Amino acid sequence: MKSKTLSLLAGIAAVSAALSSAAYTPSDVAWLMSQNSTGNPTTWPGAGKWKIDGTDAALDTAENASQDYGVKDKVQFRPKIGTATFEGKSLSIGALDRSSTGQLILRTGNGCDTTFANEGLFLYSGQMQSWNAGNQIIRGKVTVRSPAADPFTVAFTTADGNLTFRCPVEADATCGIYVHSLASSSTSQNQTNFVCRFLDDALSAFHGEVVFCPVQASVKSDVSYYTRSYNSHCTPPYFVTFKTDSGTMPGSLTLYPHAIVAPEAATTDFTVGTLSSVSLPGYGTNYLDVAISADASICSILRVTDSLSLASPLFVRPTITVDAATASPLDYGDLHLFAATNAAAATRLAILKAPAGTTLDPALFFLDLDDALPHLPLYELEVSADPVDGLSTLWLVRKPTAWLTAADTSSSTSFTSNARWSDKTAANSSKDYVAFFELRTPGNNSGAEQTFPGASLTIVSNVMLAVRSDVVRFNDLRIFGKARMGNLANGRTSGYFVDAPANYSVVNGRIRVDTPQEANPAATAFVIHSYPGKAWTFNAEISGRGTIYLQGGTSQQGVSTPRNGWYAILGLNTNYYGTIHVRNDAATASNDLRTHLLVNDPRNLGGPLPSFQFDALTLELNCALRPLASLTLDDESRGIHMAKGRTFLTADAGITLTLKERITYGNGVVVKDGAGELVLGGPQPWFSASGSTTPVGDKNVLDVREGTLCPVSAEAFQGLAVVITNGATLAVNVPASNTDGGIGQYGMLDTTWDAPLTVPDSGLIVQLRDPDGVLASGARIRRVPVCTVNAAGRASLEGKLSVSGPVDSGYAAVPAWIDNGDGTHTFAAELRRGTTIFLR
Repeated sequence: MKSKTLSLLAGIAAVSAALSSAAYTPSDVAWLMSQNSTGNPTTWPGAGKWKIDGTDAALDTAENASQDYGVKDKVQFRPKIGTATFEGKSLSIGALDRSSTGQLILRTGNGCDTTFANEGLFLYSGQMQSWNAGNQIIRGKVTVRSPAADPFTVAFTTADGNLTFRCPVEADATCGIYVHSLASSSTSQNQTNFVCRFLDDALSAFHGEVVFCPVQASVKSDVSYYTRSYNSHCTPPYFVTFKTDSGTMPGSLTLYPHAIVAPEAATTDFTVGTLSSVSLPGYGTNYLDVAISADASICSILRVTDSLSLASPLFVRPTITVDAATASPLDYGDLHLFAATNAAAATRLAILKAPAGTTLDPALFFLDLDDALPHLPLYELEVSADPVDGLSTLWLVRKPTAWLTAADTSSSTSFTSNARWSDKTAANSSKDYVAFFELRTPGNNSGAEQTFPGASLTIVSNVMLAVRSDVVRFNDLRIFGKARMGNLANGRTSGYFVDAPANYSVVNGRIRVDTPQEANPAATAFVIHSYPGKAWTFNAEISGRGTIYLQGGTSQQGVSTPRNGWYAILGLNTNYYGTIHVRNDAATASNDLRTHLLVNDPRNLGGPLPSFQFDALTLELNCALRPLASLTLDDESRGIHMAKGRTFLTADAGITLTLKERITYGNGVVVKDGAGELVLGGPQPWFSASGSTTPVGDKNVLDVREGTLCPVSAEAFQGLAVVITNGATLAVNVPASNTDGGIGQYGMLDTTWDAPLTVPDSGLIVQLRDPDGVLASGARIRRVPVCTVNAAGRASLEGKLSVSGPVDSGYAAVPAWIDNGDGTHTFAAELRRGTTIFLR
């Protein structure tokens, strides 16, 4: 086993340091005969529960300072709940010769605060586990005697566990412990983050190795076990955190993917002898957390003195620390204003020191955004030598920043002037800019592009960015908290939009939206207002993971009557992983006041998400998705939510809108209008955010008022009440096969309702088409199914459906009802050529 040890457990110094722990070795140990509780003990095992090897009878005395105690042979020992002291001379976990293991189980969710008195706790072989969340504390003294090749393991088997060592944890250079995080069940997919804290300079006499690894490797001798375990049980990935206060650890710290090194506070200054970050391709990276004081004047620092190996890069995650007891309720903008604009804020903060003679590679460090410091892009990482100690140092550098000190008025702009910037200088490319007050662009309707000259512009604190130019460019616009944008005046004149107002505003460049992910996204979203008589065109590339609200219908700027809203999102936004929410704040069920979202490419709506999100695009009452060109939306991760009331899918003449994403119907009516075609496919609809497939009576209606509806999957109609209005067309394509199920077997499958398809009183001629040339290919197609319904549904449609086409196919299409023998009935066009009938 030792010859196959984890690769980075090798190479430990062979010479042991002189440690106080070497001064004592337990002897004549009394071993626990059986576990002292199946739950949460309130007493120690006591007399009659301990037995010395080779003796006939158990000890008749309770735990005392003259006797060494221990657990082996897989016996479990549970400390008392609450605050307690184990009075034995020592407690050993595992046989002294490591021939068998023992377990120390911290059971209670209320927390154990246990002091191991006298010689303390000895870890030879086995495990220390907590089976409940909560803060577990170990005091007294801990001596690690397990070899680094087969280390003692420390783990939490539930989410968000916290174990704190507030005592010396000692080991010589040959010993080690293994800290991991794992869900309570091997089949659990719950994310777990085990935080193991070493406080009060607990590791100053630890010369061995500590391995932090997110998964439990019961066979710790084989790296491939990590891979197997990770594949089986780590979706989403587990994390494990090594957390310390100021102090020194002369030994080595080894990190496996998704391990986190974190400080206890902004004042933490921690030194470790050796730091190794292991790379396992495809299994993530490791993290270095940095705590920053509230005024950004100081931060935590990690020092490495002997050896640094970063096979896996480190993601650096700075966070501002605020005293919750004294801090006022700060929103994201105020928090940043306090940090980035405070006179005490440092321009450069050292966060990692390399050993002497080692030069850090800047390519191995990445700055990661954290919600607690939402304007992190105003900071950057830098590697350079510290002029004081000469060591290669990783710095967190605050870039030159200016901020708006007052709001623009209707007749003034800070876009290009110096009047309201904190540095009293007009914006320029040498600085980043933050607007905590309303900022207006110049009032320019000449069509000339107006460009913000700063390196970047961040809008926060529900500030309004008022666009008064025909065309404006932001090379780097950042939205990290609730912010608003409105088009107030001017506007370029063009007939670009269908039915839209003549005036519209154009936004070019790049916009990053990283608003916080909260239960109520409207509270933190980036809200874009469409004021009366205006339309928007966003050619800008949008990135980030936040929420965008397109909010039309707004009555403002002296216009009392709300109007339609128009938003053309035309950038190729493949790096946008957020959600788009279209709403109309003046819409009612009785009016036709609409907010239109116009797109010309599927990528306008964002890139693929890590997992399915039912509301990646949400349309609220009187809101419409309206493509400017034929396109297909088929990203399985990006669901469409028709939120409530009446929503619209508008395909104008000559345009085909194909929807193959899952649609969630919010108990309302979805109207297909426009002379173009809606091709509807995808999986079975949802009828609630939780994934319910049970619709609500007389709602979840698809009302095809104009143009053409073409079904391309059977499941997309299950649960819908489809209404075909007089003058609208239902078109069905000849399927490639009748035997593969789905559309080729059922057509529109809807057995939920007794009247799932409503057609005009005069009847409906279903248009048959063969766009893929299936019939010409000679395929043995027997029929073209139109719809499959229950018996009542058939009765409601009897005599109302007929078929036409497919044109020039050489086939005759004869309508027929087919009894499927399972209570369902399929209306189909039986295909005939000459006098030959292709039978089932």
